Order: sequence, then structure tokens, then C-alpha cells
Amino acid sequence: MLSLARAFICSGLFPAISAGMLLSACVLDASPRGDARSSPSSQLEFLVAAMNATPDQREKLWRAHRGDTGSEAGRLRIALLQSLPSHSGYDPAAAQRDLKKISSRSQVDPDLRNLAKLRVAELDTMLEYQASNADLQRRLDKIVSIERSLDTAADKQPGRNDSGKPANISR
Repeated sequence: MLSLARAFICSGLFPAISAGMLLSACVLDASPRGDARSSPSSQLEFLVAAMNATPDQREKLWRAHRGDTGSEAGRLRIALLQSLPSHSGYDPAAAQRDLKKISSRSQVDPDLRNLAKLRVAELDTMLEYQASNADLQRRLDKIVSIERSLDTAADKQPGRNDSGKPANISR
């Protein structure tokens, strides 16, 4: 059975589909795959729970799982948590690096690799938006600076009153 995570990666539509829809479809795939905590559906449930968690709940999740380095599933949980803000372990660069490692390992379950690829793609998009936002903010600051310098120059011109409008000069 083709997993939903594989379908997202193959179709290229993963940003448009919500995690809730992904979760509901993965829960339907009840095929046994070993440890319940390492199954793709449990990892996806973990990600959805972490995304919906309050900052305090996310911090508790981070503290409970930050040492789970004994398995690929544990490393995936750590990387997924690092990719989410509002807790002390938030580190999108480390998350992106670790998720890329997980997604490239052939011994990892293909569905877990695809989940890692999905989150990497989301992080890539987020980082692109942040860079674009920073660039737009820099441009706006530059425009504001230019406008202020023009306003200052206009105020200093002779024949202008305090409001910067031409003064009525009668002869």
C-alpha cells in the first residue's frame, strides 16, 4: 500500500495538504511494522501533537525526548521537535541537517524517510520566506530612510514654512 507520505513527496503537493489530513490517512494504514513508537503513523501523530501543543507542552515534549538518540525513530522525534518553535530546543538548522541525514539513510523505513523529507521541504520553504521577509524589511527600512532624508532636505529649503509647504511671500 502506497503511504500517504510517499504520495506527498511524489506529487509535490505536500505544502497544500494539512497535517491533520495526513494523520487521518496514516492511521488507516494499520499494518504492523515493529515498535509502535517507531511506526510512521505514530511519528506523524507525534509531529501533529507537537505542532498543536502550547509552548509549555512543547517544552515538556522536548525535555522528555531530547535524549532519544538510541534509534532512528528517536532521532526523528528530536529533529521534528527541533524544527518547531516555542521551546528551548528549537534549532531549525540542526533539525534540517538531521532530517536530511535521516531521509538519506537507506536502512530507515521508507515512510519515516518520507516524513523527514516532508519536514525538510517545509523547513526549506519557511527559511526561504524568512529570508525574503528580511530582504523586504531591509528594503522598507532603506525607503523610510530615503523619505526621511528627503523630508529633512525639504524642510531646510528657503521659502518654506514649518510644515514644509511654500510660504506665502507678498511683494
